[in-house]
Amino acid sequence: MKKQRLSQIASVLGATYNVDAEFDSVCIDTRKITKGCLFICIKGERFDAHQFANEALELGASAVMIHTDIEPNGAYIRVDDTSSAMLKLAGYYRSQFDIPVVGLTGSVGKTTTKEFTHLVVSAKYNAIKTTIAVPQLIPNSSHMIYSSKSINSVFYPGFWIGEPADPLQELPERAASG
Repeated sequence: MKKQRLSQIASVLGATYNVDAEFDSVCIDTRKITKGCLFICIKGERFDAHQFANEALELGASAVMIHTDIEPNGAYIRVDDTSSAMLKLAGYYRSQFDIPVVGLTGSVGKTTTKEFTHLVVSAKYNAIKTTIAVPQLIPNSSHMIYSSKSINSVFYPGFWIGEPADPLQELPERAASG
């Protein structure tokens, strides 16, 4: 990932930050923290990663993204909602590259198409299949195939398959649907 600064993304996300910090990757799991990453505190149904914000900083994250009124012991960027901000960050990062995107949608055959596309793409590129953390992977991977609940999608530079309700719909370009 190209290095980004909190000051750089704050205006894109409509956010505030305490001190400027540079990050070169994004992480949502403290067990996978890398030095210099931005740790995004996601609140789920059964967990709230805000409780791990300080741990992430201690493990080497250069900053944390939060949406609650905690005061982490380090650099942070505060947004209205970390899940939405993660999508916006992925879209912003994607917009920094001149890579065409093609979208195909439909109600039948997405899983089969996703699996087939993964096989074809992975023959030449490093493709990833996952069921979670879509925006996290966009900045860190050049080829990604994911499935989320009943939404099945493929994203890699030049190609995207998904449903209209897909969160990747927020990417800057949408070339085709059918």
